[in-house]
Amino acid sequence: MTATSMKPLTTTELRQITGRCTAAEQLATLRQHGLNPFLCPKTDRPLVTAKVVNAAMLADNDSQFVGNLAAFD
Repeated sequence: MTATSMKPLTTTELRQITGRCTAAEQLATLRQHGLNPFLCPKTDRPLVTAKVVNAAMLADNDSQFVGNLAAFD
């Protein structure tokens, strides 16, 4: 594992993926999606890598949601 793969997402990237502006809201959103990021002890900002977010997005889940795949035709 390289240092690059361990680089936390930037504040802007966290805003983009969570749709939230404050660290507390970002943390709550990440936790709602099953992520439990580290918190920076100096800033209390969530620290999460793109690799972890991508893994969560690709993980199997037991959701009952069925997408409308015909919409992509």
